[in-house]
Amino acid sequence: VGNMSSRTGTATNEEREVVRVQVQKLDGLMQPVMKKFAIDPQRTTFDVLYTLLSCAFQLKDDFTISYLSQDEDGEDIYLTLLSDWDLDAAVMYASDPFLRLKVDCKPFALRKISVE
Repeated sequence: VGNMSSRTGTATNEEREVVRVQVQKLDGLMQPVMKKFAIDPQRTTFDVLYTLLSCAFQLKDDFTISYLSQDEDGEDIYLTLLSDWDLDAAVMYASDPFLRLKVDCKPFALRKISVE
């Protein structure tokens, strides 16, 4: 697989100065909200993306980010973004023609547990 860090200058990402991003925000039973923007894969870290999404959707609580990819059978699957390495993989393998992200605002919602 080799070095996938866009900030260390892989040939694939050096050719792409801009990655178009489509984001869907999910917040419980509320209607999903969509936003579109572009990022520079050479300068955008996971922390920068997290802050950008937090500001774009005016989020005050923690949230998770995942990106749309495909499994071995070609089926769509969302993979969680947790680090710069994950973001680099998403840009390299799942951003053509754009990177599809999902922001989940209630990923840690407590479930009611009944004790009998």
